[in-house]
Amino acid sequence: MAKYGSGSVYLRGRTWWIKGPGIKHQSAETNDKRQAQATLKVKLAEAVNGRQCGTERATVADILQLVLNNYRLRERRTTQNVEIQIKKHLVPALGKIRIADLRTKDIEQYRKLRKSEPGHGGNLTTNATVNRELAVLRRGLTLGRREEPPMVLRDFYIEMLPENNIRQGFLRDEDYGSLLTALPVHLRALAGVGYETGIRKDQLRQLKWRQVDFERRVIVWYPNQTKGGVSHDIPFMGDMESLLLGSFKRHHDECPNCPYVFHFEGRPIGDFRKSWATACQQAGVPGLLFHDLRRT
Repeated sequence: MAKYGSGSVYLRGRTWWIKGPGIKHQSAETNDKRQAQATLKVKLAEAVNGRQCGTERATVADILQLVLNNYRLRERRTTQNVEIQIKKHLVPALGKIRIADLRTKDIEQYRKLRKSEPGHGGNLTTNATVNRELAVLRRGLTLGRREEPPMVLRDFYIEMLPENNIRQGFLRDEDYGSLLTALPVHLRALAGVGYETGIRKDQLRQLKWRQVDFERRVIVWYPNQTKGGVSHDIPFMGDMESLLLGSFKRHHDECPNCPYVFHFEGRPIGDFRKSWATACQQAGVPGLLFHDLRRT
């Protein structure tokens, strides 16, 4: 018999059983000792609290909330993206399932569902997108195991899909002007700076006016804003200066209290995939992604 805290786990045949203060002898319904110990831990907490807790009630939505809370606590730059993945896709499809009832078939059905839905540019959702969403779910399961009492008692293996969808798109110089003209006014400077610098869309979204130095003609990036955690200055190139000056005038006239360089009616620019796809179609570059500007 193996002692575990104030209770104990023991074998009966090939199945582990548990007992402890306030807990009747009962099967842990597993042949894995670690899972039996985790079950005991939950049952002890239930006995103390006088109610069911942990995995007995936890749902997929609960562990996904753990992920979102964790991202916000750590101030991750991808928090907004993760929130969209959780609220738009993961929770509607899996949120109501109890962790105790979650099975491999549920995850497989999620893969098939997402692969059948439209993604960027009207194309079907890619394997890479599905993998990023499943990685969020996997993170939630990990955080759930660390809770006290644990919300997840068993190991989950989530197989990732192969990713062969390497992008090769780019924007030609002769199409750049057409794209800017087709874009809504509030997206033109964003596209221009992305085109000239190759800076990621999510990083540009957080750019504030205090980082734009018109006198030195540079954009200043702080360590907590860059992927590598290193500060650096990006010099104005091409028509960046004229685009930024135009944005500054609009900022001064329409919303002087908004700190963001790229905004829509005083709020940071959110998801603009539909506007982008429409403009690309009008400019004769259908299917172009903002990320393709990094290869231009």
